[in-house]
Amino acid sequence: MLALVLPTDLDQSVVAELHPRFLEALAEPAITIDGSSVQHADVAGVQLLCALVIAAERRGIPLVWSVVSPALVTAARLLGVEHVVRIAGVRQDGLEWFD
Repeated sequence: MLALVLPTDLDQSVVAELHPRFLEALAEPAITIDGSSVQHADVAGVQLLCALVIAAERRGIPLVWSVVSPALVTAARLLGVEHVVRIAGVRQDGLEWFD
C-alpha cells in the first residue's frame, strides 16, 4: 500500500510535481492519503485529487484517507467536490480543541 502525503500548499504550483506521483500510486494495490499538512488548496490541487480518486475507483484500487486538514475540507466543500474526493467522515487534524 502506498501512502501519499500531501504538501502544505496543494495548489497550481505543485500540480506538475504531484501528477507523476499520483500516476505511480495508481500502479499500487491500495492507496492511503494523508492530507493533514494541507494549509492551502486551490482549484487545480483539488481537481488533481478528484482525478486520482476517480481513477482509483475505476481501476478498483482501494483509496483511504488517514486524516485531512480543515483547509482541505473547506476547499473541497467550497468547490462542491467533498463527495468526489471522499473525505466526508474522515478524521480532521487541527479541530481537537472543539471536542
